[in-house]
Amino acid sequence: MILMLSLATKATLVLVAVMVASWALRGSSASTRHALWALALSSLLALPVLSATLPRLGLPLLPLAEPEPSHALRLSPLESGRGAFDAASEAPPVRRWWDRALLVWLAGVSLGLIQLAASIVFASIVVRRARRVTSPEWSALLRETAAVMGVGRRVGLRVSGAVGVPIVWGYRSPVVLLAPEAMDWSDGRRRAVLLHELAHVARRDCLTQTLAYAVRTLYWPHPLVWWAVASLRREGERACDDRVLHAGMPASTYARHLLDAARDLVRPERRFLTASASAERTRLGDRVVALLDDHLDRRPPTRRANALLGAATLLAITVLAAAEPVAATSAQDSPPSQAPSDAELSDWIVHEPFGCLIESRFTEIDATIDPASEVEEARLYFAAAGPEGDAAYWVKMTREGSRFLGRLPKPRAEASPVRYRIEAHRRDGRIARTDHHRAVVVMDESQCPAGVRIAPPAESRQPVIVHGPAGAPREPPPPDSRDH
Repeated sequence: MILMLSLATKATLVLVAVMVASWALRGSSASTRHALWALALSSLLALPVLSATLPRLGLPLLPLAEPEPSHALRLSPLESGRGAFDAASEAPPVRRWWDRALLVWLAGVSLGLIQLAASIVFASIVVRRARRVTSPEWSALLRETAAVMGVGRRVGLRVSGAVGVPIVWGYRSPVVLLAPEAMDWSDGRRRAVLLHELAHVARRDCLTQTLAYAVRTLYWPHPLVWWAVASLRREGERACDDRVLHAGMPASTYARHLLDAARDLVRPERRFLTASASAERTRLGDRVVALLDDHLDRRPPTRRANALLGAATLLAITVLAAAEPVAATSAQDSPPSQAPSDAELSDWIVHEPFGCLIESRFTEIDATIDPASEVEEARLYFAAAGPEGDAAYWVKMTREGSRFLGRLPKPRAEASPVRYRIEAHRRDGRIARTDHHRAVVVMDESQCPAGVRIAPPAESRQPVIVHGPAGAPREPPPPDSRDH
């Protein structure tokens, strides 16, 4: 939960910064603003990966918080007079809310991925079934406009009744799809449409928009991400318009062709989610006004400017992904285990204490640690009397998603009671831990005190590797355990 909230906060910072930068660059070309939005959305895609892999950069920004008791973890079922189920049931209102929110997010991501995949499959089927345009006039015009736009790849030209306006689709082998009515267009309108669609091909907008919709699917609850995707598409259309004017077509002529194409639009092309349509009605008025404004900058950014912008974005997103606000006192030289903020870290561990252990059975201690990505290693400590006196031994817990399983050695009935605790060692050096939990050891289930949980048997021939406080492997200690 903490990791997801941190990602949402960092994504908000990225998008707000790009919104401010886009407003400050409103006098620049649409291509520059499009590149800015494309880098922002790419950063959101890289943010979870970088946050999980980069070392933490602690920023002492948070005030010292008063530690709050963990209602789920501080109760011992044998000492409280209540069952382990009652003790654990007090903890989870916040966690139950988070689990429901996580399910809703996963449902939204699944629906978004299905929609994106269905759009790609539908577009591929339409392109495959479309009829090739073999007219010499269209073929010659396609070669001419491709040369003007600097498109060196082979571009197909097809006609399909599934489209209402011209669109371009394809990553490696792009295809311009035309409506059947396009065969009756004038030469000027044909040239304007092909110039616009080939500008999309030259800019690789189909791939950029697919990436943008994938980011929107992952961050679908975030309203600013939807704004960013819409801004990317809007600036992409205006950047292609600028390229058409740069190719020599008069602004008034191109604006008239654009309005005529939008007027003939019968149905929206929502099924082609990642395709680029030249005559979308959305914000068409803004595009026409921009076309007729002679004072706008229409120059695309240079390669050097794109490289500098990309390097600056990579540096900023790397620092942001590694940054983690911590309490101001955590910067002191005190040991990590004694840091005042460690007390509240115990809320990360959700564990239902075992109150009864069965003799001669391995005992599995099950805990959920959230977020699991912050955990370097989880250990299960228990106190026992060894050859050198009382010591705290531990076993390594194995990870299964956010669940961690630790197995205690087989106890004997005379080793009663057994006390244990769980520790989660974070990547930043801090430790989340529970209090000690006490469990009696009995011969069989019938001897368990009323109202306590019986640990389930864990049948395994694998020995339990027990470690001492210094980390060196030792033989399993005598089960005559007590608190340390």
